[in-house]
Amino acid sequence: MSIAEMKVQVFEKLAALNDEAALKEILDYLDKVKQGDDKKFNTDAFFKKASEQYGEVLKKLAE
Repeated sequence: MSIAEMKVQVFEKLAALNDEAALKEILDYLDKVKQGDDKKFNTDAFFKKASEQYGEVLKKLAE
């Protein structure tokens, strides 16, 4: 698949997406890619997001 074909698919999927939070996350990611920051893995952000999503589960596992 060519880059042009992939871009068409991306635009089609974005056009169908109505979740504001998901769109914000995509925009943030695209900004990072544009800046070249996507090559660095942010462990703090990863664990913060995981704890927000799975806080109770992680708490029970720690006990």
